[in-house]
Amino acid sequence: DEGVNKKEEIMNEIEKITGLNVSHYIEYDLYFVRNLIDSVGGIDVYLKEPIIDAGSGFVFGSGLRHLNGEWSEFVIRARYAREGDFFRMGNQADIIKALKAKIQSLSQEDMVKLVKVFNINKIPMKIQKATKPYFA
Repeated sequence: DEGVNKKEEIMNEIEKITGLNVSHYIEYDLYFVRNLIDSVGGIDVYLKEPIIDAGSGFVFGSGLRHLNGEWSEFVIRARYAREGDFFRMGNQADIIKALKAKIQSLSQEDMVKLVKVFNINKIPMKIQKATKPYFA
């Protein structure tokens, strides 16, 4: 499968560039991220710049924001800034870091509840080269 070979190639390049052993990765989509953020009660993210929707002109101000899944997706998709896609990628990284911090702050009981919600609702996530999700 060409897709699998490409993923292996990317993992090998990451190992070569960083010197880190990439033993696993998680493949997810916006539907997964949006639902996960809602399931943990939202996340706190510091937005360095306001986010402007090019279509409507709506401005989402900078500063510390508590985001639900829908607003997180808005921030993740936003690319209309001086830096273009670099702006979007920075926001994506900030969202994932905030989500990681929120998940790591959950009690063991809340973590079990979260896993059950995703198993019951069949929220799609592929875990490759690993037996469980791991947020490094």
